[in-house]
Amino acid sequence: MKTDLDAIVVGAGFSGLYMLHRLREQGLTVRVFERGTAVGGTWYWNRYPGLQCDTETISYSFTFDKALYNDWTWSRRFAPREEIQRYAEYVTDRLDLRKDIQFQTAVSFAHFQEESNTWKVGLDDGTVLTSRFFVTASGPL
Repeated sequence: MKTDLDAIVVGAGFSGLYMLHRLREQGLTVRVFERGTAVGGTWYWNRYPGLQCDTETISYSFTFDKALYNDWTWSRRFAPREEIQRYAEYVTDRLDLRKDIQFQTAVSFAHFQEESNTWKVGLDDGTVLTSRFFVTASGPL
């Protein structure tokens, strides 16, 4: 069965960005749907004063690309939210991910269609898409 996309990813946090990158590397057509207006996941949504990473910030660094890894230097061992957000934006632009992310769009349902082995995915604007793969990137890398 023909599908609209090979893969649909929910969320443009760190796991969603990585998933988009890896799936595109495999030659798949991918679209990320993000309810917010920017990438970053937790670091986009949580904005209270003084927010900073409670684990060493280096754990947020993508290491799959040596140049990407080496070209970013964290200012502190436990970086503030704003810096982590800037890093997410940097990765997004450096890897040209933005063109495959649709912002201000929520996924309202996802149903697996056993007869066709595909996913039927509804968006909050009423659009319904089909894909071979459906990834909820709402958690850790």
